[in-house]
Amino acid sequence: MPKAKAAPQLLILAEPLLQEALATLLTSSNEENQAYRTAPGSDQLEGAPQLVIWSVGNAVAAASLEREVALLRERWQPAPLLLVIPADAPYPSNWLLQLPLEGLLQQPEPAELRAAVATVLAGGRCLELRPVAPAEHTHESQATALGVGQWLLQSGLAQIEA
Repeated sequence: MPKAKAAPQLLILAEPLLQEALATLLTSSNEENQAYRTAPGSDQLEGAPQLVIWSVGNAVAAASLEREVALLRERWQPAPLLLVIPADAPYPSNWLLQLPLEGLLQQPEPAELRAAVATVLAGGRCLELRPVAPAEHTHESQATALGVGQWLLQSGLAQIEA
């Protein structure tokens, strides 16, 4: 009987809770998805990773992000790098597109993340940036961010001024 091929090993760099969620998502398998081996840190790797996934937190400055990408590329070469950024990331799209990455995802759904991992591991590239919501559609999100009372006050003042 032929020996089963080992699952690709992924290095996941993220905040602890997010890292655990990503590892759970990527290590589970079903008929449609392959399971991967994940390591939350370089000390838990068995050899070199086949892919490095870095999920960036909200508070990373653009210059720091660019420097970290360069350091990760240098440290884990030839492993491809998949960068996951939050929905409200402050980085301009044209700047993000210039980073030396094999994958770039903005607030991906679980299926999108799994597909991106498979694509990058197969030698491809992936890109998924979310469009910024137009100004007229932001009232609902402002209501939850400000609180209903503050939003009503601002909305009323805007109507009076108009």
